[in-house]
Amino acid sequence: MAESDVKAMRRADIVVTERQGGQTPYTLRRGGVKRVNLRVRADGDVVVSAPTRARLSDVDAFVASKEDWIRSQRERQDAARCREASRWQDGGKVRFLDEVLAVRVVREAPAPGVRRAGDELQLLLPPTDEDTGLARDLGRSWLA
Repeated sequence: MAESDVKAMRRADIVVTERQGGQTPYTLRRGGVKRVNLRVRADGDVVVSAPTRARLSDVDAFVASKEDWIRSQRERQDAARCREASRWQDGGKVRFLDEVLAVRVVREAPAPGVRRAGDELQLLLPPTDEDTGLARDLGRSWLA
């Protein structure tokens, strides 16, 4: 049997279920790992990977014992999202090469765009656009 067949078989053996550990709902993936692993995804969802031999009660207890850590990870991610959102608003700061540029949102542009004026990064948005996502996308693409 080829190594790729073994990997495919291992992936097929993974079973995903929804569980509750203490106050924390989580997605359980069984199989494909040797130890119980816990992750908090960027959207705040908790995913636990566990060996097929692990007892469900032990996995639930493990998640319940990590509730403080899960809460702190979610708070850290929320704070990072807030920092990222405020970065692309008027008065935000972005690092470009060895400089720090002040962000200025200009809502008079006929079409979206970005322009640099000295130590200022101007995000040109249509006057009707209230979505900060467009400003973020424009700024990120300019930095890239």
